[in-house]
Amino acid sequence: MRRNLLVTIIVLPVLVLLVFAPIIVQHDPYMLHIFINMGIGVIMAVTIAMILSVGEITIAHAAFMAIGAYTSALLTMRLGVNFWLALPASGMTGAIVALLIGLPLFRLKRIYFAICSAVFGIVVYLAFGSLWIPVFGGCNGIANIPPPDAISIPGLFRVEFTSFSSCYYILLFLVAVTVYVMYRIANSRYGKILQSIAQADTLAQSVGINLTFYKLFLFSIACFFASIAGSYFAHTFSFICPAYFTLWNSIYYLIYAQVGGVNSVAWPAISGFMFPGIAELLRPVKEFEPVVFGLILIVVMYFLPAGLASLPEKARTLLGKILAK
Repeated sequence: MRRNLLVTIIVLPVLVLLVFAPIIVQHDPYMLHIFINMGIGVIMAVTIAMILSVGEITIAHAAFMAIGAYTSALLTMRLGVNFWLALPASGMTGAIVALLIGLPLFRLKRIYFAICSAVFGIVVYLAFGSLWIPVFGGCNGIANIPPPDAISIPGLFRVEFTSFSSCYYILLFLVAVTVYVMYRIANSRYGKILQSIAQADTLAQSVGINLTFYKLFLFSIACFFASIAGSYFAHTFSFICPAYFTLWNSIYYLIYAQVGGVNSVAWPAISGFMFPGIAELLRPVKEFEPVVFGLILIVVMYFLPAGLASLPEKARTLLGKILAK
């Protein structure tokens, strides 16, 4: 109960800040751009943390974001599909690709899975940058992607998404759905099974748990939401290119999740919210961003091996020692 209360105290101000961000920044497009990156960071960190919770490391999340972005952009621009249909379609595309590559990849474990996922990310990056250039746009990417289609009920209301402020609230909805789904999975019967796989996969398999099935299930769900984030990114910023979805982006998202902690949903969300803000502060010295992120990861892992999720327990232990003196 106390742990939940502490998490609530920390998370609640973040939620309030996210909800009222357009008002707080007075609809400044630049500041809203930063908050949008923070929201996308939350989605990516929370979904990667769930994959980490079964003992696997993925370095391909930016690739699935790219798959979602390009799928949605091509569906709306080439086939005239409504954004609200292209959005789930892009997520399903990412989930299907995750299932296809997951079947062979999950025969590997730990570092071998991580290496192969990184290779997949590089392949996706190169494919969008050099194959079918008339379709994918090559290194120049795809421009003039239409914004999300308006939502309207004749005679009642019409909501258009032609500004960052209006698009921002779509992101809030996607963040809320992602966090809720991940939380429900983590606290369900499936969550207990996933924990058993992470702690002792051989033992779990010996009692009849199908490791591949559960890992594939979690991987496809996580990649579904990563692709959804890509779709949103494409239609909000109206431009995508391979440079937005590099291996470094995947590594950054992995750092977000690892710093937050793999046995939590709230703390990776907080970490995913903070890091894009730190990246923005480092914009004048962009070349040092990998160094700073790496140092943050090292410091957190040294003092909090389980990530920020272990911070409440560490704080209680320290406070108990102080009071005992």
